[in-house]
Amino acid sequence: IDEIFLTWKVHHLEILVPSADFSDLITIIEMAKYKTFSKTFHLRIINLKDVQKLSTNHIKTLRKHISDRKIFLLSETENLKNYLWKKFRLKVGHSFHLPCIVQPEHPLTQVNKKKLKVKVLFVGGLRGEKGFYTLPGIFRAFHNISKTTKEHPPVEFLLEKNVRKSKGIFSNLFEFKRLYNEFQLANIIKKIDEKKIKLIRFQPGKGDEEYIQLINDADILLLPYKFDSYQNRGSGVVADGVLARKIFVYTQGIGMENFLLYGNGLPSTNSFTFATNLMSSIVSKESFYLKTHAARNEYLECLKKTSVYIKSLL
Repeated sequence: IDEIFLTWKVHHLEILVPSADFSDLITIIEMAKYKTFSKTFHLRIINLKDVQKLSTNHIKTLRKHISDRKIFLLSETENLKNYLWKKFRLKVGHSFHLPCIVQPEHPLTQVNKKKLKVKVLFVGGLRGEKGFYTLPGIFRAFHNISKTTKEHPPVEFLLEKNVRKSKGIFSNLFEFKRLYNEFQLANIIKKIDEKKIKLIRFQPGKGDEEYIQLINDADILLLPYKFDSYQNRGSGVVADGVLARKIFVYTQGIGMENFLLYGNGLPSTNSFTFATNLMSSIVSKESFYLKTHAARNEYLECLKKTSVYIKSLL
């Protein structure tokens, strides 16, 4: 890599790695040791685990490279920025945000006050880190709250279909857990009043256009993320939802929570609070929606700052 850059015969290069993983970190830390090193790397750290895999010596070397301004670390969450400094004394110099699938120029849909149904979308895959295994508890608690709530509009929960084929229940613990989760969901569906609550499954693997349509159609995004997985990292669903002006019910303390504190979302900690907050956002949807504009503007400002930063590297 160093020889390739030398052939360009440029005295100094600014190189941005938008999603630096463990291999990138190791390669660049070693390259920065060369006496011929005439590049500055800007590494956007996405996952804390990539840093945690580094040896003590590599951490020390990385710390020195940052001090010598050979390497700049970037992050999209304040949580990760603070953690890297507190745990490893690694300085992260800039918050770096990129749009995911929904773009800044995305046309905004207006609230249809005549719309009878409220759509709640769980998107991002049937994965444990996304909170899939918490859904039966949330739906069960929501069903109970619905029975004691005198009036609320009909609610549609949108959730991916399970299309994976089992290779044997006991051959894989995660497969068994997933199948048990589906069994619980099926039992809940049998009990709910379909005039008030529906659980609709859609095919996974949607393309960008279909995914954007799902986001557009949704009123509320349900994010019961696993706290340990998302306390320091960003979320494309948060970025997409904020730009599309959606309401969030989410796990308290996730890495991009600062964009959800404008009255456009409600933090939750367990199945009951998720269900309670879902009902609160459903019955007061218009008042929550009014706050989504401020959250979108804040994210747009962060994108502008990132754009300025990238231009400074040219």
